[in-house]
Amino acid sequence: MKDLGDKIHDAELKFGITVSAGVKACKGDGPGSYGYEETDAQDFADWGVDYLKYVDCFNLGTETAEVRFTRMGDALKATDRDVFYAVSTWGGENVIEWGPQVANSWTLSPDLYGVYSKPIGNAWQHMKGNFLQAIAYADKVSAGHYNDLGELLIDTFLSEYYESNANFNLWAFSKSPLFLSGNVGKMSEQTLASFRDEVAINANKNSFQNAVTCHDGCDYSDPVSSFTALYQ
Repeated sequence: MKDLGDKIHDAELKFGITVSAGVKACKGDGPGSYGYEETDAQDFADWGVDYLKYVDCFNLGTETAEVRFTRMGDALKATDRDVFYAVSTWGGENVIEWGPQVANSWTLSPDLYGVYSKPIGNAWQHMKGNFLQAIAYADKVSAGHYNDLGELLIDTFLSEYYESNANFNLWAFSKSPLFLSGNVGKMSEQTLASFRDEVAINANKNSFQNAVTCHDGCDYSDPVSSFTALYQ
């Protein structure tokens, strides 16, 4: 894995992995990190991992998620590598209360890929719902600690340009981590141009600006067109 990490870094990319916080991998076909947090955290650091998504799969139910996820967070801090720690409880386990103290990011809802097999309208509604949650919990965001709205559905299940552009901008201004789920090599120039929007990118990266919130006259039935957003 160290060789793989080196190749990824040589390509000027970041090395990210997804690991189960339980006794089995999320697909049930391998081990999870439960009970081996310190050993695994050191392995991740030795491999050169930059990003760890730690997912609440196959837990035994004998400890709270806060205890289990804190243990991995502490193990990562004990290594000599700065690893972005992303926890995923799909918005459950009261993560909004302890996530900001434990991790760099925390998911607010079930994975967006859960809507992939359904009509596009469901993906669009799910996207808007995630944005509403981000607004509700905007006060939880601070430098190095972010609400994770899920992967961007650009050029996958949000095929219209206005949908993809809205998805990117809403996520960016909410300060969510930005992960593409489409094939970058096949994206249109118009779509790629939205990723180069310096206003949105700078807002996402600027630690001196708060996450977007809702101002007066908000229409929660249609956040894309009816929200008047501002920085506080």
